[in-house]
Amino acid sequence: MFLDKHGDNISPWTRLCVERMLACGTTEMGVRRFCCSSPDCTHSRFFCQTCKSKGCSSCGHKATEQWITEQQHILPDCDWQHITFTMPHLLWPFFNNR
Repeated sequence: MFLDKHGDNISPWTRLCVERMLACGTTEMGVRRFCCSSPDCTHSRFFCQTCKSKGCSSCGHKATEQWITEQQHILPDCDWQHITFTMPHLLWPFFNNR
């Protein structure tokens, strides 16, 4: 197992984050119960808590999509929003120092 071999090199915070990501969406993270507000209704639903970590494949994806949606008004209305170009290695120090 990875932790048996490398566990001493992992910070407690990193270990906690990984444990939360592995437990994300399960009862290990806790459960919330939502009940109908009508006094005559007995329906209720249970939802497992999420880890809310940006590194989590589920929570991180949701956070990224939400951030993109919030940033759309800042971006120009054009076909291209990202262009990559190469330059001679002699110019790298000039751009790296800016």
